Amino acid sequence: MKRTLTLIALVVLLVASNNFAQAKEKLTDNQLQTLITGIKSDNPGLKRSSIFFAGYYKLTETVDVLKDEMLNAENPDIQILAALALYEIGDDNVITDLNMLAKNKDEDYKVRRMAQAIYEHWVNDKNFVSAAY
Repeated sequence: MKRTLTLIALVVLLVASNNFAQAKEKLTDNQLQTLITGIKSDNPGLKRSSIFFAGYYKLTETVDVLKDEMLNAENPDIQILAALALYEIGDDNVITDLNMLAKNKDEDYKVRRMAQAIYEHWVNDKNFVSAAY
C-alpha cells in the first residue's frame, strides 16, 4: 500500500513538473501541496526530486518546509540539497539559519562545509551585508 501511494505521488509529481515548466505562475494550490508532501516524504528519491523542483522553479511557497529539511533532516545529502534549493529561491530570511548550520559543531562535517560554502557564495553573490560575516 505504501509503495502504491509513493508511486502515485511520484507520477503526480512528474505530471505536475510538466505543468510547472509550462506555467509556473499558474501553480495551483493542489500542485503546491503535492510538492510539499513530496518534500516531507519518507521516500528519499521523491524527497530529493521534490526539493530539486522547488529550488529549480524558485517556489517561494516552499521556503518553510525546505528550511525545516535543511536544519532537521537526518540525511546530510538532504540537508545540503535543501540548502542549495533555498539558495536558488533566494529568500534572504534563511541566511542566518544557513550561517548557524555552518557553525554548528554537532552537525555532520560535510553539511557544515557545504553550508559554509553556500553561505559565503550567497553573501558575496548578493552583496548581503551581515554583522555575522
